[in-house]
Amino acid sequence: MSGFSNRELTVEERLSRNIVRIIAKDRYKSLAQILLIGDKEVVDDPRLTACTDGRNEKYGEQYCGSLTDPEFRYVILHENAHKMKMDIPLANDLAKIDRDVTNRALDHVINLILNQENKGDEKFAVMPKGGLADPRFTDMDHRQVFDILLKEKKSGEDSGGGGGGGTKPSED
Repeated sequence: MSGFSNRELTVEERLSRNIVRIIAKDRYKSLAQILLIGDKEVVDDPRLTACTDGRNEKYGEQYCGSLTDPEFRYVILHENAHKMKMDIPLANDLAKIDRDVTNRALDHVINLILNQENKGDEKFAVMPKGGLADPRFTDMDHRQVFDILLKEKKSGEDSGGGGGGGTKPSED
């Protein structure tokens, strides 16, 4: 008898398993220390996708439970990219102007990088539906993206979307 059961893994177990798989991937080995910093909590809140305060991470049980493993890995990578870039404290000045636009700008920048890193290896990390990654923001920093999104919002062209596709922008 192998000792393995056929039961489905919990979201917490899938989170741990996917963190190990990320660390085992050559291109993400250097991210291991970031991935291991802080607490990881799965929260029973249907409004939550995922978020970080720059150290700790929270994952919405329903949202993450609905993701495939490649989508879940993408979400984990996304939250840890916020930690690695330390963009949350660095963007505080922009958040005072417009928190939602700031979060969307940060998400576009991170997702464009993740999409490029995983191009050709879509089975490893896939951006969930609704993710923000407008190609016109390629090679821009979060401030440049923020300025464009804010201008569009003020002129009524707000095309930046409200969903985070793995993150809940108002909580990143």
